[in-house]
Amino acid sequence: MKNIKKSSVPCFDSVNEFKHGLAIKERFEPIDLYPRDGCVLLTEVEKQIARLAGNNGGTTISYSSGMTAVCSAIEVALKYAGSEIPTLAYSRGLYKQTRKYIEQHAGRRVHIIVFDSGSNEDVWRMLNKVRPDVVVTETISNHIDAPVLDTKHLLGLARLRRRIPTLVIDNTLPLSTGLPIAAQLHETDQIIVVESGTKSYTYNQELLGIAYTRHDELGKSLLERRRTVGTIPNGASLRRIAKLLPKTKKEFDERNKRLFKHTETLAHALHEGGLPVSHPAVSTHRNHALYRRNYPVGGTPVFYIKPSVNYCELATQLWRHPAVRRHARLGQSFGFDETRILIDENAGAIRIAGGAESDVDVLASALVEVVKFNEAKGGVYAKTSYQVR
Repeated sequence: MKNIKKSSVPCFDSVNEFKHGLAIKERFEPIDLYPRDGCVLLTEVEKQIARLAGNNGGTTISYSSGMTAVCSAIEVALKYAGSEIPTLAYSRGLYKQTRKYIEQHAGRRVHIIVFDSGSNEDVWRMLNKVRPDVVVTETISNHIDAPVLDTKHLLGLARLRRRIPTLVIDNTLPLSTGLPIAAQLHETDQIIVVESGTKSYTYNQELLGIAYTRHDELGKSLLERRRTVGTIPNGASLRRIAKLLPKTKKEFDERNKRLFKHTETLAHALHEGGLPVSHPAVSTHRNHALYRRNYPVGGTPVFYIKPSVNYCELATQLWRHPAVRRHARLGQSFGFDETRILIDENAGAIRIAGGAESDVDVLASALVEVVKFNEAKGGVYAKTSYQVR
């Protein structure tokens, strides 16, 4: 095999060599061919992702983005259902873009119902009364209410069904660090786990989507669809992903634990400071006991604040504090070294994502100082000065 003018598409020296290469391609084994078919580097990247996700022995697939992975998993799950008009159940508070995809695209040919992933009773009702063909949910939702799914409860009920539904479970917030869900899966489980790899796998420096399963047929369907649609990371992206991926599971887990811990510290401080905070580690959260039981090292790098005053006014006032500006950033996404503050216009709330290297004690004190100052002023968010730390 040789390359011509540095082409990304190799050529061959003989017909037999070409036939052998194409046969390898059909088995989805590593070989450098047309980039949409895969390459050796792709296999190496996916082996490392599998180690980080704890999916040893299953099928692990990388995509050009997290949403590409989610949409592909939903499409494969619907196809696998085999029903002419399948029923799809998705959890209330599902990530907005996933919900939009279901309602705008998949919804044209499926019957949709909504359930509460934070309620074991509603999960039971959904599986045993509605009996959906496909279930789409999150382990912990990136939503203002932050419902926590009892994953063992869901899997146990699904396995008892005579007609087992296909589950698409988004584990982006806890990852394998907080919830090693791959270890709970059986080879017969019709389950696809999806994650956004952009945050803790590539440190927000490259888009990456991940899907993995222990089910052979679902794994093959995911691979076939990716090849057909062309949702594979491109060559330049793959090379960057390979350099960015954490080298060891220990490194991956230790950083994620810091993200969880720092986020929880900020959430507790603001809760004690009097703000309405939504984080399952806070005692007022309805899934607090479940979270403490199932997530001993933590499980979410974000929390929400929905103040009684205008959220933009509160965000403006928080940002005026010099210590907040020093120890945080305004921006989207999470999983950064520094803390991120997001203005969520859809929820009318503020989302805070703790940073892996943030001095959260100083930041927490500054955030609480703003809250206390404005409480003393009767909730008037006016420009003031604070001590620089």
